[in-house]
Amino acid sequence: MNNYDFLELLVSHSGLYLFILLMTGSVYFILLRRIIKTPIDPLFLVIVSTIFGCADVIFMYATNAINIYYFSSFLLTQFAFILGFFSLHSFEHKRIVIASAKRRYPSLELTNINFLVLIGLYVIIQLFVYWKNGIPLFYESRLDYYEGGSGFGIFSRILDVLSLFVCCMLIEWKVMKKLNNVPFLLIWVGGGFFYFLTLILSGSKGSIFTILFIVFAYYYVSANIEQILCIWRKYRMLLIIGGLGIVLVIISIQSIVNKQQDSSSLILLGYRFIASGDIYWYTYPNSVLLTYPASVGGGMLTLFNDFLGLFRLIDWNSFPEYPGVYFYKYHHASDLTQGANMRHNIFGLLYFGYIGSIFYSMLLGILGSFIRFFLPRIQGGGFYFKFICIYFFLKVGVIDADMTLFMTCVDNLALVLPMIFIFNAFINTFFLYSNFNVFKHNNTLLQR
Repeated sequence: MNNYDFLELLVSHSGLYLFILLMTGSVYFILLRRIIKTPIDPLFLVIVSTIFGCADVIFMYATNAINIYYFSSFLLTQFAFILGFFSLHSFEHKRIVIASAKRRYPSLELTNINFLVLIGLYVIIQLFVYWKNGIPLFYESRLDYYEGGSGFGIFSRILDVLSLFVCCMLIEWKVMKKLNNVPFLLIWVGGGFFYFLTLILSGSKGSIFTILFIVFAYYYVSANIEQILCIWRKYRMLLIIGGLGIVLVIISIQSIVNKQQDSSSLILLGYRFIASGDIYWYTYPNSVLLTYPASVGGGMLTLFNDFLGLFRLIDWNSFPEYPGVYFYKYHHASDLTQGANMRHNIFGLLYFGYIGSIFYSMLLGILGSFIRFFLPRIQGGGFYFKFICIYFFLKVGVIDADMTLFMTCVDNLALVLPMIFIFNAFINTFFLYSNFNVFKHNNTLLQR
């Protein structure tokens, strides 16, 4: 079933789809009402996407578009994932304290100098990428932005981690009340504005919400969630109106680029939510899933293809076509780099079979539970560890959508964060043993 077939089916049974959507949303609301307390929780949009995906599958079964085999597989894997996700929920309100090192290493501290240099480095790299490849907002397909096979994609990895690291330092600087003079205040404002501008230029319609997700993640990891909830309640109307305004501006610009009417862009925005389950209608009807040559070994290769390709352990051209791309092209003729996310239900069933997919989904649910509930409660690890918790906290929803993308995020962090750590240590060591000894002036940003 291709996109047009599904939309035709949906239009002819729109009342049934809306009823299923409401019922599915009600079930998830009951299950997660004690976990997700605000729309600025990064998990909120993930659950909205999941609700639409579930509604798509139930709708297809209700209209006899798929058989009981695939429907039962979906229900069992979804239940297993949810069960795994709740496995460590009891740790959410606990604190796991680890002993901090008694000896201090000044060269490993984060200082104002680190912050100034990292902001400068981030701005330079981002401007270079814009100069080299243009602005993503004006691309017809943003997925092609880092394509080309020339190694330019390394900048995508660097910016994925470095931009968030700088943003977290901006928040930390504000929270720790280190804006004690005009020059630093101006740099803080300029850095924050530049980061927000890059989000808009990325073409992301949820730019302002990305900032809110990061702020929420910071306070959640800092075990201070009530403060961010108070801020949200106080400014939510302003943020919602501002966010919708930015969405409309981005839609208008992309409509001009793609030569579409604004109304059609709004329809496409709504379609994106419905298409959260596109991989289901690509694979379940008519057993299209079975047309892809798959094995357990192939599943492991696909799962770790980013790591293997990144370090050139296997040549990128040697990997089989990504299943999400294969299933999209099975139904739609296209030369563009695009495809569906391989949700855990599909990935597990494709590579590990009916029973294996249930255990696979449960393991992913437990991983998500560890990242969401256990990891942020570990206290005493310093800013670098806090950043790791924030990074994974923001990426936890990717586990449900596409585990291969989550593995790419893991690779990005493993590659770039050590670079940032070594770079900061080098900068601090240079100033520590030079005439510009910032440590003598109590400029340490993060005291632990």
